Amino acid sequence: MIQILPLIALLSAPALAPENWVSVGTDDASHATLWIDTDSIREEGGLRYFRIKMIAVDATGIADLVADCKAGVLEARRTELTRTGAAPVVTEFAPGENHKPPDDEISAAMLKRACA
Repeated sequence: MIQILPLIALLSAPALAPENWVSVGTDDASHATLWIDTDSIREEGGLRYFRIKMIAVDATGIADLVADCKAGVLEARRTELTRTGAAPVVTEFAPGENHKPPDDEISAAMLKRACA
């Protein structure tokens, strides 16, 4: 009976969402590579919701973003940045709080990919 319990726990655990990380480029200033999870892109209320990750020499990050494709703007809703040897720093933004048009090639590439 004891050996069956781990199997029951495993079978009752929620399934992980599929991921398909596609590189959108490397930021010249920070030397960070940014990726978009194309499987996370979903449309709701005329907006596109998606997840990105950033990998740099001394930090990694995950962010949940929203794209308004018609207006051509991106908005961060949640970011989680982990520097080497430090605890993650999570920042959450209210809708409209972090709303801006892409101001660099990487942001423009993310908007283009999310809105494709």
